[in-house]
Parts: sequence; C-alpha cells; structure tokens
Amino acid sequence: MTTQAHIGIDLGGTHLRAALVSMTGEVLYRHSRTSSRQLSITTLIDTLQELVGLLVAQAADAELQLGGVGVGVPALLDHRGVIVTAPNIPGLNGADLGTRLAEVVGLPVSVCNDADAAALGEARFGAGADLTSFLMLTLGTGVGGALILSGNLWRGCDGVAGEVGHVTVEPFGRKCGCGSHGCLEQYASATGIVLTARELLAQEASSLLNQIDAHGLTSAAVAEAAIQGDNVACAAYAEAGRKLGQMLGGVAVNLLNLEGVVVGGGVAPSLDLMRPSLERELYRRAFDVAAHRFKIRLAQLGDDAGLVGAAHYAGGDDDG
Repeated sequence: MTTQAHIGIDLGGTHLRAALVSMTGEVLYRHSRTSSRQLSITTLIDTLQELVGLLVAQAADAELQLGGVGVGVPALLDHRGVIVTAPNIPGLNGADLGTRLAEVVGLPVSVCNDADAAALGEARFGAGADLTSFLMLTLGTGVGGALILSGNLWRGCDGVAGEVGHVTVEPFGRKCGCGSHGCLEQYASATGIVLTARELLAQEASSLLNQIDAHGLTSAAVAEAAIQGDNVACAAYAEAGRKLGQMLGGVAVNLLNLEGVVVGGGVAPSLDLMRPSLERELYRRAFDVAAHRFKIRLAQLGDDAGLVGAAHYAGGDDDG
C-alpha cells in the first residue's frame, strides 16, 4: 500500500512534540510532553515510545498507511545520525537515538537536526516554497539554523552548516553551552533575551518586569512588557535584533548572498519587536543592494515547521 502519513517529532528545550503528518504536510493528530535541559536518553526513549504508540493507534483507527518516524533534535549529528553534541540537552551527547527508538517502536526512524527539519518543512510547504536559497532560523531556548541552497538542504562536510546560533557576535561575551563565548544564541534566544532583561533590570527600578519573580521571568513576559512600552523589555528585544542583524549581514548576505531568512521557533511571534534594530544593523553591515533585496519572513508553518519537516525527512525527503 502507498504510505499516507509519517510521524514527526520535534524535541525542544522545554517541550517534546509528536504528530501524525500527511504527505501534503497536514498535521492530523498531535501530542506533547514537557522537556528539560536535564533530559536523559532513557527518559526520552520512554516518552517517545509512549507518544509514537498513541499516534500509531490513531493512524490505525483512521485506516492510514503509516511510513516511518522522523525526529528533529537540537544537536550536531554525525553522518549516521548519532548525536555528537546537544549543548542544551547534554544528557543526549553520544546517543544513537534512531537505533534505540526503532528497537522499541518497530518502525524505521530517521534523526536530523531540528533546524534542518524546520527548513525542510518551510521549503516544501511554507514561507520558503518560492525561494531557492534561504536561511532557516529557529529562535527558541537556543538558536538553530539551516541552509537551503539551490533548493536543497546543505549540511556541509561535517554536518555543521547553518549553525548560526554559534556564530560569535560578542567575542568576550557570555559563556555558551557549546563551550565558546559570545554566541548568537546567548543574545537572540528566549534564554538570551531573559538574560539581557535581567542585566538591565539592575539599572531600571521602575520596569514592569520588576513585578515578576526572577524565576518566573520568560521571553514571553518580556515581550508583553515591550508591547506596553517598558524600556527594559524594549531594550532586551532591540539587543536581540542587533545581534541577529549583525549575523545576517555578515553571513546570510555578504558571505552567502541568500534570498532571505525564514524565522521560526517560540520567539518568532515577537519578530516585530526585533525587526527595527535588526534591519538597521543588517543595512549597516551588508552590501546595500543585496541587503535591501533580502527577505525577512516569519515561518508560515509556525511552530509546526519542525514537526512537518521531520515527518517528511522520515519519508526520505531531505531536499527543499
């Protein structure tokens, strides 16, 4: 029988989501569980086994012919799909997730980088469908990136192409989970935005953010305060925008001359708070004609880009 659906899994720093996805990119059923930086491979396998079991049952009830399972992980993978390093979930370092999961679910499992999965989803069904070359940028707990060049996913010789979250934007800046200092994700991720806000709060006693318990401060809370005009919150998002513009001008425009960037992830809905400073920095650093032609788009699939892309990766689709 012809395959009618695949299972896509998107593993993030705070949530683990799984969905049954049709061949046309429609999410048919979905489930989610919480995730964390302390997640172990054993706990992950147990949770994924449960979620895949739920989706397999739903596929059977709907009389859908199921293909395989695709998993997008925030990690550097080797050519076999083994996790080399996962800076935001270190308990997964060295794990052969695909083999271990396949053993317990009885389906073929393909593992890819989460930003690569999002890029595939947007290239096939979303904001990148009319672009032949673009950067997929995922802003969440960390910052992920993936490259679509000439319509195809480009991973580079070691699989690290597109890892713009670990491009240095502040040479002596914050320590990153990857071991370096001043990486983009330390400023433009949800985590980075909160760090910037906390640093600025020491200088601004009247900020709305001072009404929030320090442990309860989130990028969403900072965004809400920024919408209300809070100086600290606006400054935190402006700083994130500047760092993004710095990276995009140097890498996406001057180095690669891409057509544009597609921005997804949990922080993406707040793109407009970053756009003014992002564009100013981009235009200041990049060649004028190319910079003004460069498109900055929100992911059309929203937070589902990784799910949809991972599902289609399971079907052997690693091209845009």
